[in-house]
Amino acid sequence: MSTKKRITYTGLLDTYYPVRKTESPEATKLFRQAGAIPQGLLSFKGIIHVIDYTQRRHIGIRGPIKNIVGYDAKHIMEGGLDFVIDIFQKDDFKIYNETIFGQVVAFLKSIPQKEHSEYVFTYSYRMKRADGKSINLYQQCSYITDPCTKLPLYGTGLVTDITPMRKDSRMIFSIDKKESNLGSLIILMF
Repeated sequence: MSTKKRITYTGLLDTYYPVRKTESPEATKLFRQAGAIPQGLLSFKGIIHVIDYTQRRHIGIRGPIKNIVGYDAKHIMEGGLDFVIDIFQKDDFKIYNETIFGQVVAFLKSIPQKEHSEYVFTYSYRMKRADGKSINLYQQCSYITDPCTKLPLYGTGLVTDITPMRKDSRMIFSIDKKESNLGSLIILMF
């Protein structure tokens, strides 16, 4: 049995990427693509976001963020990932930080880096709105990773409020290949 310590989300932010300036053509492309989608053409009431882990912040958010979480996109972008962690429901963040993110990293390290963009990582979690109410969110994301470490540098995701359909506190996590009908490679429930 391996005694190798699993990488956590906060560990990635604190250890692997102390705040530094990094430019990435891939992240710039993601940001431009997210910003170019007119809200009226989006067929869902969701949020598109791009995260730069190297700078611990969102570099782009599109969609009805204020309607869903009660905060303006500017507020979230200025507050950085520490602000998002703070409004994440504490029990759910503990599971995401200590278990789910480690599964993501272990999976990314197990496959060739050139295949990372072929996978989508899906999970549900609760978050605290600006008015103090808890909401259930469903997120699908993909990562741009460092070619040497295979750790996430940037992430892009879609977030949807599923509160009307989901009242329990279970978290669901899965990994799926985008262009496959074979089903999920990993499904975990917490």
